[in-house]
Amino acid sequence: MGDEPVDPAEGGPIRVLPAVRSDWSGRFGLLARGGFFVQVAFAEGKPQRISITSIRGGRLRLVNPFPECVVRAELQADRTISARLVEFDTKPGQTLTVILR
Repeated sequence: MGDEPVDPAEGGPIRVLPAVRSDWSGRFGLLARGGFFVQVAFAEGKPQRISITSIRGGRLRLVNPFPECVVRAELQADRTISARLVEFDTKPGQTLTVILR
């Protein structure tokens, strides 16, 4: 994960809740580098559900916050992933949902 792109518009891996207190809960949305709108619901400092919409298409790189997760993408079968880095090629407007398995 150390070889992040030089061009900030391409974005590096998205890291969800890298420094949130363990007693915090809530939800938020933000526009991440690379043109991805990220929405996160979290409880006690841990993500419960992550929804990522690709604004312009391209390669999504997400640091997997779960030991194992299920990735749901429109018009694709669910994928179970235990790798530390989740990567998908996306189309503009496509939404991926990442949930704890």
